[in-house]
Amino acid sequence: KDYIHRVGRTARAGRAGEALSLVSQYDVALVHNIEEETGKKWEDSGVSEDDVLPIMSEVMKAKRVAKVKLLEVDSQGQEDKRRGGLKRKQT
Repeated sequence: KDYIHRVGRTARAGRAGEALSLVSQYDVALVHNIEEETGKKWEDSGVSEDDVLPIMSEVMKAKRVAKVKLLEVDSQGQEDKRRGGLKRKQT
């Protein structure tokens, strides 16, 4: 059985908060499974695709930059966290 993360950090110590999940057409079945498992229906926040697309461009750019940095670190023989260890240079 897969783990379902419960978003609750925003309401810690009695404070109010909201959580937002971005869902594409490819995620609909996953959302339905989560709703069935939790017994709670997700509400549509009414955010339009036009509002989300500029943000997604920024996220994708940051993801590409991070991937390049990871590859640079890996190629320098430094810690590669994806493999959980250190690469040793041959002497």
